[in-house]
Amino acid sequence: MECRNVWKAAGPAGVQVARLECGQIGYREPMILPMPAPLDPRVRDCLENAMLLLGEPAIGRWLERFQWLYQALDESARLALFDHLAIDMEINSAAMPGAASAGGAEAPWDAEKGMAAMARQAAVLDRPLDLDGPGAGETVDRLLRLREGLESPRLHFFRQFVNVRGGIKFLVDMRAELLAAMRHHRDRPVWRLVDADLLNLFRTWFNHGFLRLVPINWHRTPAAQLEKLMAFDVVHPMSDWSDLRRRLDRDRLCFGFYHPNLPEEPLIFVEIALTRTIATSIDMLFDPLKMLDRIEDATTAIFYSINATQPGLAGVSLGNSLIKMVVEQLGRDYPHIHRFSTLSPIPGFRDRYMLPILASDAAAAPFALTAGQLEAMFDADDAATIMHLAGAPTLSAALRGVLHDDAWAGDRTLRAALKPGLLRAAHFYLTREKRGRDPMNPVAAFHLRNGAVIYNINFLSNTGAKGMAESFGMTVNYHYDPGHIQANQRRAREGEVAISPQLEKMLKLGVSA
Repeated sequence: MECRNVWKAAGPAGVQVARLECGQIGYREPMILPMPAPLDPRVRDCLENAMLLLGEPAIGRWLERFQWLYQALDESARLALFDHLAIDMEINSAAMPGAASAGGAEAPWDAEKGMAAMARQAAVLDRPLDLDGPGAGETVDRLLRLREGLESPRLHFFRQFVNVRGGIKFLVDMRAELLAAMRHHRDRPVWRLVDADLLNLFRTWFNHGFLRLVPINWHRTPAAQLEKLMAFDVVHPMSDWSDLRRRLDRDRLCFGFYHPNLPEEPLIFVEIALTRTIATSIDMLFDPLKMLDRIEDATTAIFYSINATQPGLAGVSLGNSLIKMVVEQLGRDYPHIHRFSTLSPIPGFRDRYMLPILASDAAAAPFALTAGQLEAMFDADDAATIMHLAGAPTLSAALRGVLHDDAWAGDRTLRAALKPGLLRAAHFYLTREKRGRDPMNPVAAFHLRNGAVIYNINFLSNTGAKGMAESFGMTVNYHYDPGHIQANQRRAREGEVAISPQLEKMLKLGVSA
């Protein structure tokens, strides 16, 4: 199979189609892009030889060469490769049943005709499928041809890497670079085709059935893997090796998911503190004086840091299975532990939610909560105190001025006046602000989908620079009850946010739903 530049074959209508519109370059027709930069001829030759050997043992050396060549490419050459993978290795109209040319030869790809061919084949899905009647055989044949025709040559190429040493890790790293490039080059939507193929493969290859849950500890885990923990803990970054050792002390646990093809590093890991009670502040976890002398005294496991180590696996669900398996493992290893909770951040609450609402910019704050509703969350006496101390005529103006920096946290009077309203606002953010059926906040969505309930919201419980910048120093306890996880997962799928009774009672909202 020859990897050719299909856009050249498409003729002038498909090559560098550009026009000047209001001083901007614009492009017409779906998937029409500027001509890609020239592909490195060594890479082109390697790809063409590999595609001729799909499924053959001899393809291995070409896949290894492809990896070596990719590592040697500079950034612009890698972007050219992404273009080639997306455009030149996409499905061909001739691959669709009934789309061959009259002479039986493979016809050049034409975007409009190709999409029309796919639509004709997919038309079988527009009516009830005859899978148990006289026409079942024909229907199944058409479905199978449709499925085969919709698999790109690129997908067949990527599949071969599963049999090459380091091949899966190479593709994971390449996708990480592709995702970064997609964020910086919004004019390349066609790269999403490459990303979709890789993500489809990764969701199969990294299914939880292939993953191993492994304890990570100071004495048995190789130093190179411990360094991964230090490098990738973004929830509570570690300062040095002594900090890491404290995280792996006698009242601390750590588990990671490992894949057989990436045995040298965890794909995701969770750090756990064993405590007597549900922790309501970071200090309760990191204060050496609060260390347990006897593990047998612990009744609670606090999941306080969950981190992924592979950016290229974004979109692959790893954490869901990790939490469930760790809860089960702890129940077996530590029968005296009967409570499982997190101490989690609220990323985005400050800069991407509260401050835009207070700015009263409707375009920048497309939320369910308005500035007026936010003001109603503060009691009259607290609102008067905040406005007086801020020297502002309205509560919104006072909150804008006070919450702009972190000085308020050191003022006892101001702190007390802000606390009830900020807790109510956080409650609203976690439970009422949605994207589809899920909470807008990604951490809340993650834990609720996994079967947790929002147990408590803690005020000024993480006063480090990161905690204050994310959420005015607030954290959340998400509680996992092994006997209710499945029921809570069903509630989350239906769009319901599960909240503990004590939290609901404590935070009676001062606004309508």
